Amino acid sequence: MDANVCVVHALDLGVHAKTRIHDFDCRPVRCLVSGCQRDKIRIGTYQKTKKHTYNCLAERIEELAQKCHLKNYWYAMSSLFKIGEKNLDKLFEILEIFPDNYSAEEVAIAAEFFKARGNDVRTFTDPNKPKVPESHDLELLVSSHNLWQGVTHIVSEDAHFVGNAQEIPSWGYKVAIIPMDKLNELEIFWRWT
Repeated sequence: MDANVCVVHALDLGVHAKTRIHDFDCRPVRCLVSGCQRDKIRIGTYQKTKKHTYNCLAERIEELAQKCHLKNYWYAMSSLFKIGEKNLDKLFEILEIFPDNYSAEEVAIAAEFFKARGNDVRTFTDPNKPKVPESHDLELLVSSHNLWQGVTHIVSEDAHFVGNAQEIPSWGYKVAIIPMDKLNELEIFWRWT
């Protein structure tokens, strides 16, 4: 799971001022985690991704709070952030933390693939998004490729991964991208509902 998906898992923040604060994708992500646990399927993230997840949490909580038009905004933010951190801590107790396994050279090669052959993902998100993913996403891709002999799956909502899901294996990476917005369909297929 990438950092954004881990954050979404943590975004069921309870009721504040009679408003339920949650991300609508939280339930399918939680279903994925519990289904993998139940079926004894290895699910995890990487040490560096775990650190990045905590960095992303405040921004996502702030976005949710603004969408909900919370009163006592700053007071609520403090409370919501504590709940979100606690939810992330619980998630990381469940997930396997895989070792980061990449070299600077491998990350540079992955960046070149995106630069030379990657799809233009600006149409999926904002028009200023660069064609090459951020370094932590490239490190996730390379670490996933190096994890074991078989194919590793990355659940992601990142436009670089989702927009190049078909291309990434053709570049020689043993990685399959599962778009986060497809989890509802997959949970029915995998009977995790």
